[in-house]
Amino acid sequence: MCTGVIRGRYGHDEQVSADENLTGQVVLVWVPAPLPASLARLEARHGGQVLGDLDYRACPVCRVAVLEHVRVDPEQRHQRLGSFLVRSVLAAHHDYDWSATQLDTVSWEFWDGVDWPALEHPPRWCPHMHAADERAP
Repeated sequence: MCTGVIRGRYGHDEQVSADENLTGQVVLVWVPAPLPASLARLEARHGGQVLGDLDYRACPVCRVAVLEHVRVDPEQRHQRLGSFLVRSVLAAHHDYDWSATQLDTVSWEFWDGVDWPALEHPPRWCPHMHAADERAP
């Protein structure tokens, strides 16, 4: 194993362990929602390759957010990339009321290691999120 640095949106860096084939920096890339309150993405990239990402919605009007999915390449799991993605999106929207879509039981080990404030809450989509879905191409 070697270590790398993930550069976050607000300038905070975090040391992470990485596969021995992974050299250089892993960078967080924010892919904005095409419409307000529609699906946005946060990606962890290395050398142009996406190692993991998460999908979320955040409504700036209602101040609610829904975490929809977290994915990390199987070869990169247990490296803290997923938990860093989750912590980063929470920090970026710290004053939002968060919920999450249904979590599968395969990922409970992951969620046990993440300080997720809304783990037991059902998803709470606001009217703006529904409207964004209707307008999405």
